[in-house]
Amino acid sequence: MTLPEQIKQAYFDYIDQNHSVPNYLSVSANTHKSLLSEQSDFIKTIPMDTGMVDMKFLGYEVGVSTRDDTPFTWKMN
Repeated sequence: MTLPEQIKQAYFDYIDQNHSVPNYLSVSANTHKSLLSEQSDFIKTIPMDTGMVDMKFLGYEVGVSTRDDTPFTWKMN
């Protein structure tokens, strides 16, 4: 299973386990690099006026975690 497929599966697993829809995806720096290098449009990057880059997956916010112990985590923000 590819990394994008794993993240999509984790999204549906989160819904099944928590009976709610997550609205935030936290990824490790290594996972973030991997997703961007795939050029798969898995993560949409939208340059903001502030110079920062807003990242989206399925319309959800994506944040890069400072810890590398977990490749990715779905959360309620």
